[in-house]
Amino acid sequence: MTAIAIKRLSSTHTSSIESVGLYLLEKGVGFLFGAPRNRLATPFHDVRVCGLGRRWRGYCPDEADYASYRQKCHEVLSIDRVRRALRCGGILWRIAMEHLDANDGIDAPSREAMNEPLWIYNRTTKRPELVEDGLSIDEVRLLIGSYEIKDSIKDKSVFCSYWPPPWIWENSGFFVGYWTPDCEDWFVNTQRKYENGGLALANIEEWKARLKRFGDTKKLRHAIERQCESILTRASS
Repeated sequence: MTAIAIKRLSSTHTSSIESVGLYLLEKGVGFLFGAPRNRLATPFHDVRVCGLGRRWRGYCPDEADYASYRQKCHEVLSIDRVRRALRCGGILWRIAMEHLDANDGIDAPSREAMNEPLWIYNRTTKRPELVEDGLSIDEVRLLIGSYEIKDSIKDKSVFCSYWPPPWIWENSGFFVGYWTPDCEDWFVNTQRKYENGGLALANIEEWKARLKRFGDTKKLRHAIERQCESILTRASS
């Protein structure tokens, strides 16, 4: 869908790669900005991200907890490579937009890309050709506000978070490829509850239940994607 959307843009938005990227960033659309490996520096000492720690089962964060989490997000997003979150689209994009501007996602990949490389493969040769900034699991967990929770019944640790993991979001009824007014209403209302200390954290299964709406959205999105692929295939043949 992204490729079709780009082809339909006016010349104003397609005058350069940067202008196309900025358009996508303003809409919350996920995309990749890759560069050849030989243009990037070798890995060097990188800032290691610490999580939010552990909490008890049923933990309901208060205003101070949420403010502390937001400050940690602000700090980790000061790392150029982690600004890749803007180009992820979806929930990571929206979290990052609380602290950054769309323009912050244009200058990429960063010089720290090889510390957490995301390889872009050639579809024909199946070999990696380009490198984009990657995010570590710990960085994603911090961005979504994930705590380690001890499950007293099963005696094992689970992760509960302020926001859904990106893979849960992308399989929910909210996700249509860009950030919609419905997505924004949901985000703002949820954030208001956290700021007032009135909402508990959720684990993966609970996030699936919270985001269970618009059941046919996923089917419709896949159907549109198939049609877009068909159009692009015919156009290139």
